[in-house]
Amino acid sequence: MRETAAYPHETPPTGATAAVAAGLRALLPRLQTPRCMRHPPRISDFATYGEIVMSARTARDHGFGVMRLASLVSYIDPPNTRSIRLAERLGACVDDAAAAEFTRPVLVYRHAPVEARQ
Repeated sequence: MRETAAYPHETPPTGATAAVAAGLRALLPRLQTPRCMRHPPRISDFATYGEIVMSARTARDHGFGVMRLASLVSYIDPPNTRSIRLAERLGACVDDAAAAEFTRPVLVYRHAPVEARQ
């Protein structure tokens, strides 16, 4: 089976590996998606802010509850104000001591377990 490249930067598959790949592709459901993007993906392309907060809370609670982690930390680039607001909304506190260990500017937010937040 010989395929042509869909785009100039892609090379067409060849050899035995291409035959195996074609067989596996035949088993997968066919998804039709556009391959052209006008801009790099942004979080706003995929979810509302409320969904992001709910997902972050769920991930935090899973880490402390199911995985029994002692600590969770968010490393945030200082200009990323949405992530800063999200960390603060989740009850995280700035950890200046942890941020001092980095050579470039970074904000470190430490999340507290549910017991400590109450």
